[in-house]
Amino acid sequence: MNPLRIVLVGRSVLLDTLAAGLRRFPGIAIIPLPAPPLGMEPLAALRPNAILFDVGADFPQCAFALLQRRPDLRLIGLDADRNRAVVWSGQQLNELSLGELAAILAGNNPAPPQATDESP
Repeated sequence: MNPLRIVLVGRSVLLDTLAAGLRRFPGIAIIPLPAPPLGMEPLAALRPNAILFDVGADFPQCAFALLQRRPDLRLIGLDADRNRAVVWSGQQLNELSLGELAAILAGNNPAPPQATDESP
């Protein structure tokens, strides 16, 4: 089985810590990108299963363009200030553990979506 290809876009303590933690899970390949690519094609060439980024840093607009082309792609924004992960399928998960994040990356939903009045 091929490993899940997880692209981490940007540089932050949050993403560096996340990369170190996710490397412990078998079947996950971490691909760090220090800055958002200038276009969608370089990102698409990496063949990611998921793209993670810190919502408090540079926003990877090209990832959203790729999401339109590849609806199976998981796009996850991490918000350390609010302790939440926003999944751009419209689902929001609060207080996500590394194990729960690994389950999402593998295509499993660890918990039912929570209703919220906030928009992503």
